[in-house]
Amino acid sequence: MKVILLLCMTLLLAAKESNVQDHVLTIHIKNIPSSNGKIWVALYNQEEGFLEKEKAVKSTNISAQKGNMELTIDKIPAGKYAVAVFHDANGNDELDKNLIGAPSEPYGFSNNAKGIFGPPSFNKASFTIDKNKTITITLR
Repeated sequence: MKVILLLCMTLLLAAKESNVQDHVLTIHIKNIPSSNGKIWVALYNQEEGFLEKEKAVKSTNISAQKGNMELTIDKIPAGKYAVAVFHDANGNDELDKNLIGAPSEPYGFSNNAKGIFGPPSFNKASFTIDKNKTITITLR
């Protein structure tokens, strides 16, 4: 009887722990200038590799829609994260830049963070997920 009770308690705790780490992030993206191309979204969980496409813990793209859009990313464990978004208007799957290296396509970061001469740091753009969360990013 004790073994069965212990097994049941272990299963309940494991189920509860897996639910605690299964959060959903809803992202409202504002100021999309056109319906051309795609909206790329990348979720990062550390400074090292921040903004490197292959270092994102989750990434996705959706067809662009002029104005405002919403998308969700699910199955996110609790932790510290930052989001980068860009509007790939020409559909070449990368953020285009001008001759001096500044983005020539609309982009944005969580917390609407800005860098001084370049992108913001992970810490400026970061936020904590410990439950389902909604953020808003305005493209510029």
